[in-house]
Amino acid sequence: MFLGQTIPYLRRKDHFTLADKWGSWVAHQDIVRAALRYGSIEGVHFFLREHLLLQDGTASLQELRQDFPCHQVEIKHAWELTKLARQHKYVFPVEFVSFSTLAHARHTGRGCVFPVSAIVHATPGHQKLDVYFEALLLAEEFDTIVTTSEAGSRAVETMFDGAGEYIASKLGVKSVPRIKLKKIPLGVDETFLQVLNRHTARESLGLPAHAKILLYVGRLTESFKADLEPLLMAFRRLTAVEDDLYLVIAGHEGREGYGSTITAVARELGVGERLILKSNFAFSEKPLLFAAADIFVSPVDNIQETFGIALLEAMAAGLPVVASDWSGYRDLVVHGETGFLVRTYWNGSASAFASAAGRLLDTTEAGRFLAQQTVVEIENLYFHLKTLLKSEELRTRMGARGRQRVMTNFRWPVVIEQYEALWQEQWAILGCHQEKKNGARLPLNFDRVFSHYASQPLDNTTVFRRSPDRALPNVGIGINPMRLPATVTISELQRVLDECGRQPQSVDELARDRDGGTVNTVAWLWKKGYLELDVEKSV
Repeated sequence: MFLGQTIPYLRRKDHFTLADKWGSWVAHQDIVRAALRYGSIEGVHFFLREHLLLQDGTASLQELRQDFPCHQVEIKHAWELTKLARQHKYVFPVEFVSFSTLAHARHTGRGCVFPVSAIVHATPGHQKLDVYFEALLLAEEFDTIVTTSEAGSRAVETMFDGAGEYIASKLGVKSVPRIKLKKIPLGVDETFLQVLNRHTARESLGLPAHAKILLYVGRLTESFKADLEPLLMAFRRLTAVEDDLYLVIAGHEGREGYGSTITAVARELGVGERLILKSNFAFSEKPLLFAAADIFVSPVDNIQETFGIALLEAMAAGLPVVASDWSGYRDLVVHGETGFLVRTYWNGSASAFASAAGRLLDTTEAGRFLAQQTVVEIENLYFHLKTLLKSEELRTRMGARGRQRVMTNFRWPVVIEQYEALWQEQWAILGCHQEKKNGARLPLNFDRVFSHYASQPLDNTTVFRRSPDRALPNVGIGINPMRLPATVTISELQRVLDECGRQPQSVDELARDRDGGTVNTVAWLWKKGYLELDVEKSV
């Protein structure tokens, strides 16, 4: 069995990369590594589009191959999936938004069949009904939508129910087929994130040695993660009762410039000197950041947040967690045992306004608007942080319980075992319904829709010869491989040119005993003027 991915592998241990920017990308880098380390897969194939193919030679992929030398770790062009799906047994734990793309791919030819286990990292709202419509129409019995938390499961189920009801009403039918949902949490590498020496970690990061430190880790964006002003307000109150207290805010900062905003707010509140901002830190620094802190805090308020990997990482590092009573955070933090959950309040009036706006607000705009209307109670946040700051014994006890909770429920070996059980079940269902796997097929393709645009189709009996008007003594130098269309290779170009240079050849003759791509090569060479018609022999 092979793991298929549509997100490139970009993680580098000692650098900040795109793999560290989004929680969903972090999750998929982790899933790849965990499946290779703890699963029974043979390897992983990254199916990428044209502009990402150069990623094959990057240091990120080299690191992955070095870590797993006994597995096949390969980059494949997206168009190769149709062929390779007939040769290998694939499973695709991909982002939910990629589901329809892969489901469509199964309609490209017989034998191109595989299950998809699409993971919902951020629940698309009613403005994105198209993704639910496509999933309901294109899903097979062996497909599964994976949610990571109880709150996420409820939101996704509600969306599917609503989309299904709308389709049934619109078409005048009683119901539409339901799609299978399965809850599987994300995991954490407990060997990477451990309880390390606090003094050593602070020394490495240049943090105050004897202070008390609150830590927030997450994307630095008010629009798509968390408004941190309530945290700064609570922090200001805490500095009045804690002489040597600092707040470290760490994470990816993009073009929004939110780091500058919160720095300015901290100065306005008189706590600018107590705020330490660490943006775009290297992956290898993550254990040190958690080890250096006393308490982890996350006042998330955005509807895109359904799980909370950073909370698990903090718990694995032995930290007590103070987090919003929000979405999937309830699945992770046991209130009063591994930390505290801070009361939050939903504004129904704001929700009604955003719902009425519908598609006029995109997902990010709607999420930001609702987040600005969602209250994370500052008084409650202050109370729980103060309670933990007062008692080192409580911090230690809650941190230990948090790590134990991770060890029991959220280590990658535990999570991958659930995924492997799902994948085996999906393939068993596929096998039991073998006769149905090519059932309803999408009756559309480019040929049916657009072939009439041209004067006539290319006839494979057409004979070509080498053109004297465009000489190319060295194909490898004269043609940039990155300019070639899919399925056209330098070696095939050279072969076709050589054979047509020796004597005129028909397309059928050139393609004989070849594994595809020859017709496309001939068409491209003809288009570019390297080949020309042998008119006499083509008549």
